[in-house]
Amino acid sequence: MKKKVFIPSQPESFGTENLEYKIINLAVKNGQYVVHNQLLFEVETNNVILEVVSENNGQLESLLVTTEQVVQPGDLAAVINTESSPSFAFLLKIFLFNRVFMSGFIIGSIITSLLWWLF
Repeated sequence: MKKKVFIPSQPESFGTENLEYKIINLAVKNGQYVVHNQLLFEVETNNVILEVVSENNGQLESLLVTTEQVVQPGDLAAVINTESSPSFAFLLKIFLFNRVFMSGFIIGSIITSLLWWLF
């Protein structure tokens, strides 16, 4: 199943007149596997910075926004395919990442760092 991610609107308590919504940070790339509550991108308005997170696990099928792009609330920003499974490299990265924090081995930390940046 494909889930759509939309640009959120700013809370009404901050006001809603003459707002410009701009993408300021992309935390993921097309094709990347994302997990629930993982940061996808940040949207800046005149008053606040809104963090947009994934509501599902799945592969980021298409990221439709770019850094510095001006967007409107409700615009389609991304599509996540929830039926895809994570790659072996992703699972290995998560496994080693968890092992390092549980055991504290320096070698494991080095390997995890290398794998994190390679994949």
